[in-house]
Amino acid sequence: MKKEYAILISELLGIDSPEDIPGGTISKDWILSAVRQVPGCEEIDRNLTKADLLKTAIEELGDTWDEECQSEGGTITTTALSMIASGIEPRIIQMKEIWSLLGRADLPSANQDGFMATLYGHYFDREMPSESSQSIHEIINHIDENHGLNEEEIWTEHGASLGAYQVILNDPFSEPSAEEEDEDEEEMKQIISTSVDATQIATLVNYYVWGTLDLNPPWQRGDVWTPKKKKSVVESILLNIPLPALILHTREDGLIEVIDGQQRLRSIMQFVDNKFALPKFQSGHDLADISGCWYGEPKKKNIGHQHRMMFLDTKIPVLNFKNVDQKTLRKVFNLYNTAALKLNPAEIRNATYQTHSLHQMAFIMAGENPDAEIWYIDEEKQKEFTSDWRELSGNKRFASTERICQYFAYSRPQRPPNSSVFKGISTKAAINRFLDNFEPSEDEILELTQELIDVYYFAEEYFDLDDGKNHAFERNNKDGIPKFNKLIATTNLVASRLLFGLLSKKKIEEDNISESIQSVMNNIEFPDNQNAGTIWQYQADVINGLLDNNNISSDDSEVVSLFPNLVPCMNEIRSPE
Repeated sequence: MKKEYAILISELLGIDSPEDIPGGTISKDWILSAVRQVPGCEEIDRNLTKADLLKTAIEELGDTWDEECQSEGGTITTTALSMIASGIEPRIIQMKEIWSLLGRADLPSANQDGFMATLYGHYFDREMPSESSQSIHEIINHIDENHGLNEEEIWTEHGASLGAYQVILNDPFSEPSAEEEDEDEEEMKQIISTSVDATQIATLVNYYVWGTLDLNPPWQRGDVWTPKKKKSVVESILLNIPLPALILHTREDGLIEVIDGQQRLRSIMQFVDNKFALPKFQSGHDLADISGCWYGEPKKKNIGHQHRMMFLDTKIPVLNFKNVDQKTLRKVFNLYNTAALKLNPAEIRNATYQTHSLHQMAFIMAGENPDAEIWYIDEEKQKEFTSDWRELSGNKRFASTERICQYFAYSRPQRPPNSSVFKGISTKAAINRFLDNFEPSEDEILELTQELIDVYYFAEEYFDLDDGKNHAFERNNKDGIPKFNKLIATTNLVASRLLFGLLSKKKIEEDNISESIQSVMNNIEFPDNQNAGTIWQYQADVINGLLDNNNISSDDSEVVSLFPNLVPCMNEIRSPE
């Protein structure tokens, strides 16, 4: 077994396997090369014994060296090698997944210097600082996620934590911006009515058939489970293996919303609808007699009446929230999903603001529901905008919707509750606060949709600068390749709203727009470290710079009335008290 573990470790670390292991003895040279790939052991003293080398590595990986790791004669045991393999495998797997998302064909080693340098270059247009600990902090703080990791959890003594890698994996790898906790988010103030019941699958199926349980709302994630995972759920039920509890919300109108467990429910309903059959079971399996069978497909072999009844009679624990308002529901949904890093903020928002008129509009304009009826704008205009926007901003994990919502939130910043002072907050918090405080009517939705289209094409025309690296919605990366940049895109859209409005009121001349934009942008330093503070500051500098450049006071009553939230809030950021 020693040889097998040595080969596995070599493959994981990207080093040469030991040529031979005579008598079960592993060479010190190989152990040294392997150990030096473990974060924290890069400079380990080669004069240490083989046991001390492995002991140091195992402890760096968070495990404990004990008497089972070496024999009485000092020989390294299989246990020690298995602990090394178990310690490095999750990190290596996560690093390889990140590598794949970055489109890299080569594989990183466990030693993270080169890996971190490449990852840093993905997020920033500058070289990685010498302090790698600072690098991982910058990357994590740059990602548009409510990651929930504190300083100690991001960085272990010598390397990035598995939790840090998981945060990076949750990033859709577009152009993230920083997120911070929303200090102003209100506590849940509603007493929540809940019930916990063991509910038969037959009851859930009936809800689904009657239309009470909707598994295809446009705001939820789609059908993302593989056939193998779906079949595994059905197999577990037929084997009487308990499933995790479903978390549901019963609205006042009787509609049942799924907070947690959507994919499990989809699997159950699709099996009952004969969308897939059971897997092929080997001989001796408890379900071998129904191997490859369908639920009830008449023309194919099915599981039979007895198994169907057992399946339908199976009870699943259900935690049911009743008549919870949307803000409280969002809080509940966050508690059940962000802790395990299941969903990003956009996915959570799509689940909890599904009835919000502006969010519905953003969802449709982003092309997330191509079959939706378009009542508020010309269909051809919508198709043209959606195609352009989706191609530009990406469509992973509701990115297109997120960025439309971000534009509206940043162009209409909301002050904290019970405060007259605006404080720059995270993108996630800004969007949520905006949606909580602003729900437009049908007529207003029409106006806002037209505004979205107008500012998009206005920005496309006027903000493509001639410096060769800053474009309307993109910024060149370190290789000189234009890449969608969320900070650039949002700021330019917000600035376009300002200029478009000023132009309509004849406060500026059209012939001066390009020159004015160029002048302002040339005098504003683009922030390398895009955290919440620098994002708001950059936008404030652009907005106030455009006003100054056109000799318009930020206190101008007509300007303030045009942009009642935007201009005063940006002015506060520019001139903090």
